[in-house]
Amino acid sequence: MKTTSPSSSVWSQPRTLAGAHRGSPNGTIENSFLAISEALNSGAKLLEVDVHESKDHVVVLSHDRNCKRLFNYPMPIIDCYYYGELDKLRSVAYPHTPLATLYEVLDLLEEDEYKDVKIILDVKSTNGVGIFKAMADTFAEHKEERFLGRVMVGISNVNYLPYFDEHMPSFQLQHIGASVSYAKKFLDHPRLTSFSMLKYFYLSGQGRHFTQDCLKSSIKMYAWTVNDAPMVHFLCRNNVTGIISDNYVKTTNYIEDYYNGHCETWTFGQRIRLSVMSVVFSYVLVPVIQWYRAGGFRKV
Repeated sequence: MKTTSPSSSVWSQPRTLAGAHRGSPNGTIENSFLAISEALNSGAKLLEVDVHESKDHVVVLSHDRNCKRLFNYPMPIIDCYYYGELDKLRSVAYPHTPLATLYEVLDLLEEDEYKDVKIILDVKSTNGVGIFKAMADTFAEHKEERFLGRVMVGISNVNYLPYFDEHMPSFQLQHIGASVSYAKKFLDHPRLTSFSMLKYFYLSGQGRHFTQDCLKSSIKMYAWTVNDAPMVHFLCRNNVTGIISDNYVKTTNYIEDYYNGHCETWTFGQRIRLSVMSVVFSYVLVPVIQWYRAGGFRKV
């Protein structure tokens, strides 16, 4: 089946775009239907959400492997039934929202007014491999052709690729990560269209060189999670495709400022801090991430 792309002029413009991280929950609950709706109402053309599979194969939106942090329910999602269990949960914090599902988000994105919106589905490495069939079944209950070119399946663990290929052969692949060496493992995949890399990745010369090579090859580059103006402007200067932010509206304004010639730079103290973070990123965080991924994942 042919993959098509949104026709929105926003996506055809050669400029950096803001994306709503976990629905950009400004004053509400992350990954909730309400957060996503508010981001869309604010004009977001790019959403990023985290997905997990329940025991009865419902794809729910959650960053964490359990619902302890937001819903005070500590059981792993993969061991819980959605119907009759997870669907009864409400967030501890106001406005006490339910646990959102991929199904209801797709219902919303099928509406004509959102036909130009793209979404990144971040498949957390705490999922079993069944998440890909569960996602495919969810899309099959909708008009799948309306989402081709609009959905990026974000995979951090290369071991997931055979299951992605088997169950989602028409969807775009995005690698979500932090390491150049690990990202290169995805380069030969025929449906790779983008990378989404931790913001500190772009501070290193190796990261910026990799970025420019990818952009020359028409592979899009995204950065997460970015909330401050100097970093937004730095990423705009480096031609990053999209910036995933907790505050979509503020980041959009920062991007507008950049293209209007108002560019903020880091103070001396901020530069020192970023230099330290870059070293920690390169010599501590990346090796830990690679070690964690080498441990594999749950096959259920």
